[in-house]
Amino acid sequence: MSESVCKKTGEPARVPGAPSTIKLSEVVIQQGKQLARVQAELARATETLTKAELERIRATEFKTAALPVNSRTRLLKDSGLKF
Repeated sequence: MSESVCKKTGEPARVPGAPSTIKLSEVVIQQGKQLARVQAELARATETLTKAELERIRATEFKTAALPVNSRTRLLKDSGLKF
């Protein structure tokens, strides 16, 4: 199938109301930048959450160290962690 060509400009004919290729490229570039920002923000949030979780675990381990062995084992089982 051959493309129709504009008689005035010699460029490929466009569908009336359709966005130009240049505009679409700009949109794709903007979306790529937005995606990169969101990914960076997610990475920062993940790192922060991981640090907070590790601090919580350390604080809990310190408190449970004073408990009898049976109580510590029960806490680990209740936490859902596999050991």
